[in-house]
Amino acid sequence: MSYLIPFSECIARPDDQNRKYTLESHLKNVCEWMKNWADDPHIKVLLILAGLCHDMTKAHIDWQTYIRGIGTKGPAHAPSSAFLFSYLAYQYLEKEKVWEKYCREWLWLLRDIADHHSDLHTLSYINWVKQYEWEKIDVDGYVAFLNKYIPHLYVQKEQLSEWVWRVDEIVEEVLQQLDTSYQESHYRYWMSEIQRWRHYTTALISGDRFDVKSICPTIIPVWQRDESFVHLQKYCAKKTSHPMSSARQQAKEKIIDEWRRNHSSRFYTVNMPTGYGKTIASLHLALEMLKTYDYKKIIYIAPYLSIIEQTAKTIEEALNQNVLEHHSLSMLKEDKKRLSLADDEDRLSLAIESWANGIVCTSFQQWTRAMFPKRAQHTLRRSFLEKSVIIIDEPQIFQPEGWNVFLLGLEAMAERYDLRVIFLSATMPPFQYGLSKPPVSLTVQAVEAHNRYVVKRTEKMDEKQAAMFLTKCSSQSKAMILNTIEDAYRVYKELKSLETNVYLLHGLMIPIHKQAVIKQIQSRLLEQLPTTVISTQIIEAGVDVSFETVVRANAILPSIVQAAGRVNRHLEKEKGLFWIMPFYREGEKDTRHPIYDRFLTSITDEILMEKEIWTEFELTSVVQKYYEKMFTYNTYEATKRMIQEAYEGNWNKLSEYEPFGKGYLKLSLFVNWDWDEYIQHVSLDVMRLMKHYGVHCPMELYERFQDQTWLKHLSLEERKRFMILVHAFVVNVPIKYALKVASKEQFLQKKIPLLEDTEAYHPKLGLTFPFDEQFDCII
Repeated sequence: MSYLIPFSECIARPDDQNRKYTLESHLKNVCEWMKNWADDPHIKVLLILAGLCHDMTKAHIDWQTYIRGIGTKGPAHAPSSAFLFSYLAYQYLEKEKVWEKYCREWLWLLRDIADHHSDLHTLSYINWVKQYEWEKIDVDGYVAFLNKYIPHLYVQKEQLSEWVWRVDEIVEEVLQQLDTSYQESHYRYWMSEIQRWRHYTTALISGDRFDVKSICPTIIPVWQRDESFVHLQKYCAKKTSHPMSSARQQAKEKIIDEWRRNHSSRFYTVNMPTGYGKTIASLHLALEMLKTYDYKKIIYIAPYLSIIEQTAKTIEEALNQNVLEHHSLSMLKEDKKRLSLADDEDRLSLAIESWANGIVCTSFQQWTRAMFPKRAQHTLRRSFLEKSVIIIDEPQIFQPEGWNVFLLGLEAMAERYDLRVIFLSATMPPFQYGLSKPPVSLTVQAVEAHNRYVVKRTEKMDEKQAAMFLTKCSSQSKAMILNTIEDAYRVYKELKSLETNVYLLHGLMIPIHKQAVIKQIQSRLLEQLPTTVISTQIIEAGVDVSFETVVRANAILPSIVQAAGRVNRHLEKEKGLFWIMPFYREGEKDTRHPIYDRFLTSITDEILMEKEIWTEFELTSVVQKYYEKMFTYNTYEATKRMIQEAYEGNWNKLSEYEPFGKGYLKLSLFVNWDWDEYIQHVSLDVMRLMKHYGVHCPMELYERFQDQTWLKHLSLEERKRFMILVHAFVVNVPIKYALKVASKEQFLQKKIPLLEDTEAYHPKLGLTFPFDEQFDCII
């Protein structure tokens, strides 16, 4: 028809400098990329066809006029392209007489095409089945283009119009084949197949994104690996004056020697007491693995931002290599160290999302989004994952309910991408209900000669008694770790009237505030100034702080052992003191139980009652007994049902997986934080970006955020970075409280309302409103 734009003249996007983005070249480049992601010849053809179809309906005349800047936004191309693929791929499989064998891959790929700019939906979601305006697309021109890659595959507009009445029945038949109701449980097989599906998703998404913005992923070449060995030795040599230097060197050598005797496994545990240098030992081990297996990358994964940033800094100093950080605030970082990844903002963002660097430090949340992606974009981090060493720090922080699902996913990923995995912890959880074989244990026991602390129990205390107990402690540096924010706040209020130099830390501080307080505490400890810290559990794992005395409200044993790792951590004193305190709010409420399972606290109580006084060596050695009792009571295998449902097509069962479990429902509030007292401890990256966006204080930042006209003039990447900066000043609170300080209309209109109650957020203490039962689950 005369008004059609010939397919050969269609574009995929506007010209960029000297490059023309024709639709033909884009589809060709994506199919060339995708065909290398499978060995099976029929799947290879399906991948080629997916590449050639995924953006085909951008040839619609309305979309073409829109992309040329003439008309309004054209019709969505992803669903209609998926529809086209469903017809062509079905014809191919029927012609080859292999439909029954590959119908599942057919459904996977057409769902991926429909979702390639959105969330990943369930297979039964057939939003792509509808009548489309094929008369507005040069279908004949497309078929001529298609036949250059897959000969003798034809389609006419009339056939596509008829296909809509048949395809939903075919989808239903495929879904029936995926129904496992009458099969034995094969979770390992199902997980393997699920990961194969997402491998193909990655092929499509990475091919599509990298054709628009090409990036050159960096790896650790042989010469750089060898140089890193040398730098690591020099780094350790500088630390020989440290009191723990000898113990750390012996621990590292023991770990490496044990691994060399058994390096055939994919999974290893490095069991080391806190403070024994597990990070450095794991880096040495990772370099050995790179050399032995000819691997290319190291990916370090940790639960909290404070640990990630601290470890990234250690890796850069120890190995003299650039580290890519990928977490909620990583886009705030200075880019100079990452210029080798990209030459503009778009490419840099893509490089970060695809982990295109030799060393990556990321979070539990980002890693689980790689294993169980929620959005198509999440699959990018699989793009260059092959032949990597994965270091997982503090795995005991994963919620027990999802631990086995995580392990099954991790094992399937390790097989698919040829990974080696190192778990690091002083309190290692069990693996037998998730991994097919136990990991090789590389263990270092606490050296009795280096017993850094003794453990004692206090009498039952309330907040007033706890504050008085800490006041009577003569230590220069001391900390008390409570189970809930209200507990911490109550003890802080009591203590503040008795002492000076008292600091409060908890989870209802905005990120920038929390980081500044931790830096201030670390600075005071380094200068050996009198310092008292009241905190929730956020300080007990991975934060490099060391106190002469720590009091821990009774919890579960792994948390207690991790908290003990903050006592005399670097052997500054001959002996530190760690107190375990039965804490009862107002003398009545045991506040452990909104946080911890009653059975687990009873196991802990039972074990700790065996002795009146424990040494570090004794305390760390009983953790295994705790886990044995825990998993005898509950193996947490019921959650494996998530895998079965995802295999049957309900992908959201896995994409909603959270490493810390399901959180409370919350809303975001922007805090106009009075940061004057902390300005010297505020992140330099934050200050640099504030200046970049022309703002000088939090309130000016919020005013920029509300200026929609200004925001629209930012590029996509600039807007993304700006929003990350905004979230550095955002606190997420339960809906019940949020709707007391801002109306439902404000949340709908502003998305993130300003916390206008100036009394609600204290510049030192964070949120200070009256807490209630709803807040006892927040740490």
